Amino acid sequence: KRMAAGALFTNEQGDLLLVKTHYKEGWSIPGGTVDKDESPLAGCVREVREEIGLDIPPERFRLLCIEYTHPAGVKTESLQFVFSGGVLTQDEIARIVLEADEIERYQFTPIEEALVTTNAGVRGRLPACLAALKDGSCVYRE
Repeated sequence: KRMAAGALFTNEQGDLLLVKTHYKEGWSIPGGTVDKDESPLAGCVREVREEIGLDIPPERFRLLCIEYTHPAGVKTESLQFVFSGGVLTQDEIARIVLEADEIERYQFTPIEEALVTTNAGVRGRLPACLAALKDGSCVYRE
């Protein structure tokens, strides 16, 4: 199975950190493919470090959602993991450095806008992730 992991981060105002990649339509969250023999959490930590330059310790992440996606066209089935990375401080935001070959830009977006501007995969998972973030749960989607 393919696996991917991403992280939800907010600023102190509650806006969601979104990234715009060179290769996907719409905005996304920091994250990407989990490598062979790598755990979803380790993949998330690595992808965050690679894409936005922040070295967030693993213990800061909390699992919000696991989604199984069925095969579609040329894409095989997959597991998508979404973690909460918490609230980024002003100091952390100032240290964001984008991986230029992959990420065009980033922005903090109000939740209502993020529900519309994110790519289809993130947009489908986002309401469940936000509910899990609010009530402390973890959600399974299929």
